[in-house]
Amino acid sequence: MTARFASARTTGLIGIVFVLMVAIPGFLAGQPPDPDAPASKFLSFYQSNRSALLAGAFVPTGGVVLGIFFISGLVSLLRRAETTPTPLPIVTFTGFVFTGVLATLGGVVTAAAAFRMGGAQHIDAETLRFASDFSNMSFTLIGFPGAAFFLATGLVMRASTAFPGWLAVLAWVCAILAVVGTFGIFATSGAFAPGGALGLLLGLAPFVVFVLATCVFMVVRSARLDAVR
Repeated sequence: MTARFASARTTGLIGIVFVLMVAIPGFLAGQPPDPDAPASKFLSFYQSNRSALLAGAFVPTGGVVLGIFFISGLVSLLRRAETTPTPLPIVTFTGFVFTGVLATLGGVVTAAAAFRMGGAQHIDAETLRFASDFSNMSFTLIGFPGAAFFLATGLVMRASTAFPGWLAVLAWVCAILAVVGTFGIFATSGAFAPGGALGLLLGLAPFVVFVLATCVFMVVRSARLDAVR
């Protein structure tokens, strides 16, 4: 962001809070049932964790407000850091937005299913399993737009003297991990399956690690980044 609006430090702090709001609530409800588990286990999971599932959608969706300010500031900084203008900052923005849309969609479906568990009349176990699969598939497939975000951001960072080379390498490693995570859509059971521990790690961890690393750098080296024109 320009000095007239907010410094790189402020953008970085906003990004840190955003990541925490997105990442932490997802663990409130614990591990969902395995995709090939009996439908009754999904019914039990949604009944036992209704409040946590609702909070797990509400808090991250509220964090989207901060995410909008963060990505706007980051893209503005990337554009200023380029020696020759390219479309890459636009790719960064678009990849971030599509990642957020898929993640939010998955969270809303989960929340809607949990919401319907609050009354005497609620949806059946098989519908809950479908809702869980839909949500898990959405989170699994964020790897593709996420990879575009990582790749484009890393390319701009590598070509600029404003960012360290290690941050660009981290972005590219995260892009690879994100794409690998999308193959979990073909697994029907186990840790690599959608909703599994490994699938969650490959889907969420690269985003959290890279954005946090970028934000910390922006906070620590704000004077260096604000000097970029």
